[in-house]
Amino acid sequence: MNGFRLKKSQEGFIRRIEGGTQTLGVALWDYSPKFEFSLTMTMRLDAVEELTNLFSGSTPKYHRITQTTLTQLEHLDAPRCRWKAETKGELESELAMVNGIVQHRVLPFFHQHRDLMTIAVAANPEVAPLVPPTPNGMATGMGLLADRVLFSSGIHPYRAMSNITLAHLARLHHFDALIQRYRKELMPIQENQREKFEQLVRFLGEHELKN
Repeated sequence: MNGFRLKKSQEGFIRRIEGGTQTLGVALWDYSPKFEFSLTMTMRLDAVEELTNLFSGSTPKYHRITQTTLTQLEHLDAPRCRWKAETKGELESELAMVNGIVQHRVLPFFHQHRDLMTIAVAANPEVAPLVPPTPNGMATGMGLLADRVLFSSGIHPYRAMSNITLAHLARLHHFDALIQRYRKELMPIQENQREKFEQLVRFLGEHELKN
């Protein structure tokens, strides 16, 4: 499937891109005899992970499988983001819809984001996204952002760490403004978690990229 290969250990389909991998993950909830499933899109750039894992606190044995960005189907404005089935007929019907979403939304999305620059720009828009209201009028997500509609929708501080590292490696011109944006987003979380981001930022500042 367009270069993707099933890798059961990561519960998804993976393909290589420049400097990393893309993964179409399958999340499954088994409520026997019923079950529900959804899709997620992740991308890993090895150069980003080498830097963020210095300060993430994750166990070294997991460093080779950490992901740089996580994108939910909501970002693609998919008509459905979760499917349910109990019988073979229901499953076939649901899979037909899933196949359409994969072909017309997911694969084009992956095709558009296959290198450092395209991923960095998508993860770090110059204008911070606004919170779309939920049906009850309440804001969703953490801080000023609705996480599930973002290109990069992982949890903080790791989202901020990945995004600022992408911006650093891609040399985005609004890098300093992004640092301030993420600092504001991180305000609601615990200080020891915010410090992971600050340690990374200091490290990036001390190791400026050379031409």
